[in-house]
Amino acid sequence: MTDEHDRDLLLIILKTYLTPEIFSDTYTYSNNTAYKYPGDGDIMHFQHFMHELPINDIPELFGLH
Repeated sequence: MTDEHDRDLLLIILKTYLTPEIFSDTYTYSNNTAYKYPGDGDIMHFQHFMHELPINDIPELFGLH
């Protein structure tokens, strides 16, 4: 962060995307259900989850819809 405005923006982003609701099985970051909390598991579980994500992120994921 370089100034107070960067800090304010970062706090807004964190409050928007890092909420207790993300740990719910039904919560998704967009209408594309691939973007969700992967759940608990071992390293293979997380690797499989990451390989299932789309190669190109949709703009909606970043609030650009």
